[in-house]
Parts: sequence; structure tokens; C-alpha cells
Amino acid sequence: MPIFVNALYELGASGERLKAAIAGGTFVDPAFEIDFEFDIGGRTLALVGNYLDDEGMQVEVSETGGFFSCSLLLNMKKWTAGIEPAGYNEFSESDLIEIPSLKDIRQAIVDNKKYGGR
Repeated sequence: MPIFVNALYELGASGERLKAAIAGGTFVDPAFEIDFEFDIGGRTLALVGNYLDDEGMQVEVSETGGFFSCSLLLNMKKWTAGIEPAGYNEFSESDLIEIPSLKDIRQAIVDNKKYGGR
């Protein structure tokens, strides 16, 4: 992150005018006891927050912690940032997946075994 921010500074940006969006630090299922002990996501978020504070950057939108993943969005036309649950999409009919037939499933099993699958 410092490399990216420094590149922005070299192009004339200033920390006081930059805005940040933060997503992450979640526990993703299955979470194990050791995940809670290490809390890598939480510790990373603390470092990011401290860095942004030191640089004088305002956090405009944030979705951190919890038990579900999020995606950061950047609209380059409007210069806005957002966060939404990972995998969230508006589907059109052309995005619908064709349900395989029983014959297709059986053939996939045969093909998998043929090429070294179990």
C-alpha cells in the first residue's frame, strides 16, 4: 500500500485529498480456533487504519470483520468507491447456467475417471 500511495504522491496527490475504502478482516467459513488466535485480518486492518491515519486519509466507506467476504468497487467514471458482499451480482437471463442432464453428469464422471480422477 505504501508503494501505491507514494506513486500517487509522485503524481501530485495529497493525503488530505485522498479518500479510502476498506474491506476485509473477516473470518471465512470454515473458521478454526487458530484463526481467531492469530486474527491476521484484524491485525492487518489495524495496520491499514494506522497507516491511513498517519497519511491523513479519510476512510469514506468501510466493511470489516464479521463472517462474510466483501468486494471493493471503484467506479472510474464517477470516482466513487463502494463495497458489496462478495459474489453479489445482478443476473440477466443470459447469465443463467444450464442445468446438466443425468446423461451429462454420467459422462463427466466417466471423463474424470478417464483422465486420472477418482
